[in-house]
Order: sequence, then structure tokens, then C-alpha cells
Amino acid sequence: MKIWVVLPAYNEEQALPPLLDSIIEHFSEDGKEFSVIVVNDGSSDKTGEVIEGYAKK
Repeated sequence: MKIWVVLPAYNEEQALPPLLDSIIEHFSEDGKEFSVIVVNDGSSDKTGEVIEGYAKK
């Protein structure tokens, strides 16, 4: 079974990295198949850049 995590984000440049790292670590340790979808709701900070950086990993 694949797990999908959907996160809304608005100006979450600082909060996203620790949250995404935690989600990735948790599901990777369990060996589960997962995807994370982050919905950027028009942020005016660097939230989009953070999301793009994680998408490339």
C-alpha cells in the first residue's frame, strides 16, 4: 500500500524542511512506499524554492 501525505503551505519556508525531513525519515525507516504533495498557496517567501529543492531529492 502506498501512503500519500498532502501538506498545505503558505509562507512555511522555515517550517517545511524539518517537517519534510521528519516525514521522509519516518516512512523510509519503515520501508513503506510514500509520496509527499506540498500545495503552495501563493507564498511570498521562499516556500516554493524549498519545495522544489526537496522535489529534486
